[in-house]
Amino acid sequence: MRYPQRLASLCSLVALLGLPLLPAAAPGAEPPAPNDSTVVISHGKTRVTLGEVRHTIEDNVPPDKQRLFYADRKRISQHAGNVFVVHKLAEEATARKLTPAEQRRVDEARIRVLSQVQLDHIVAQEKQPDYEALAREQWQAHPESYQVPEAVHASHILIAAGDKRDDAAALARAGEVLAKARAGGDFAALAKEYSDDPSVASNSGDMGFFPRGQMVKPFEDAAFALTTPGELAGPVKTQFGYHIIRFEARRAAGVQPFDELKAGLIATQKGEFRTRIVNREIERIGTLDGVKTNYEALMSLYRPVDFGSTKDAPAKASPAPAGEEKAKQGE
Repeated sequence: MRYPQRLASLCSLVALLGLPLLPAAAPGAEPPAPNDSTVVISHGKTRVTLGEVRHTIEDNVPPDKQRLFYADRKRISQHAGNVFVVHKLAEEATARKLTPAEQRRVDEARIRVLSQVQLDHIVAQEKQPDYEALAREQWQAHPESYQVPEAVHASHILIAAGDKRDDAAALARAGEVLAKARAGGDFAALAKEYSDDPSVASNSGDMGFFPRGQMVKPFEDAAFALTTPGELAGPVKTQFGYHIIRFEARRAAGVQPFDELKAGLIATQKGEFRTRIVNREIERIGTLDGVKTNYEALMSLYRPVDFGSTKDAPAKASPAPAGEEKAKQGE
């Protein structure tokens, strides 16, 4: 029996760990629609649900990269396998008696996470500014910061020479692909079918805009020589093999368009807003009334350094600074 491609990586993990696959629906039966509570991996008492996998993806994969992540069956399966491994190891740790040092690490991690959760909560309660408007103001106020050189937008198909095929075979294959493109073939589809560039799976051969100096010279020269959208060049030889290049657009030197920078500028504004709130909260907690400090005990950690000696001076508590209440112990 052959499993669907989207389970290939997960099946490999399950086989490696000796885990049984969850039973499939009976032949002819309509499987229930999955929801967040649907168990996707199970072993003993360990259960990983669809919701847990989805939440960890959304918590760890940047929003602008999630669309491509969800379009990759292998990455989804690998991520689910990673979640399972984390759950299993955590359950094994919970099942045994932790050493004091291990328990301290767990407690410290919990405190750190809770502090971040509380900061997230506080930031979320604040009235959020119009981040796009702020980003646009930043872009308009500092055009000198967003200058870009002339750039071209091109797509390509790489026919590699070397391990896969010799130079003559690569050139012949590139000529065949170029002929298909000139005959009206869909360039993105041809790239998916023929290109040896590893990035083709995610970009269909689209290289986006690039300035001079970013690509290898023969590729750059050919791309910048094109002028008409849809115009083709090739086969162009580089150290990677032979390229068929399709011209998409040209952008003159000047200020990079706001829409191309918007996501990054908005992220910067959000980060700056959060930083202001966090600093405010640090100041608020740092000036709370009634905080007691045992300065003498704290300074038992102090170790003056004698730069004329290779040994640290013995521990010695320093007296509290003049005027400071001694640990406010009388309160």
